[in-house]
Amino acid sequence: MSYVFRTLSNVDIDPLLRTNDEGYKYLNWMDAHQEVISRFPDYFFEFEKSFEGLDYFLMPDGTAYVSITMTIANETIKTSLPIYKANSFELITNPNAADVHNTKLRLRTRALAEFGLGCTLYGEDAPVEASTKAKPVAKEKDGAKQDPRTAMWADVKKETTKAKAHAAATKYKTAVNGTDLEDDTSVRWALMCKEKGWEVSNATR
Repeated sequence: MSYVFRTLSNVDIDPLLRTNDEGYKYLNWMDAHQEVISRFPDYFFEFEKSFEGLDYFLMPDGTAYVSITMTIANETIKTSLPIYKANSFELITNPNAADVHNTKLRLRTRALAEFGLGCTLYGEDAPVEASTKAKPVAKEKDGAKQDPRTAMWADVKKETTKAKAHAAATKYKTAVNGTDLEDDTSVRWALMCKEKGWEVSNATR
């Protein structure tokens, strides 16, 4: 496990958690930023720009996503997030400035979760979000639909060695990217490595 992930995953975020209208807890982007910069003052992030110079990437169907590169203590990750309507997983076509801005804040918090801060909020019962409020990404309350990714990830969790689990995680990522579901491979892999006591590595290599 990397020093950064070990440090940030051990931060007690319970006093910082807020609750959205659906009753789910989330970590505000500014609280997340303060926790990280107090421990790693040189941490750096940059939103990727398209060839047109925009800080979001427009798809042929009019939907879009935001991408970020973040570095903490010489460890770098790159991750992205589609632009959704508030409180839903409905993709926005031709997003406006507010849509892009809110997604960028959520993406910053997501990237920090991949480094360990609040990573457990990406589990089955509560999502991580930034300044806006989104519906749970895992499963709804009171026994409603379960996130299909949880069943897909079961093939990874059953593996007993890191090598086999890594191969299964790569297949999981490919499968998820072939659907409309958000790719959460990095977060799930980091959590599994923590649970198993394995050193965190890139699940897509």
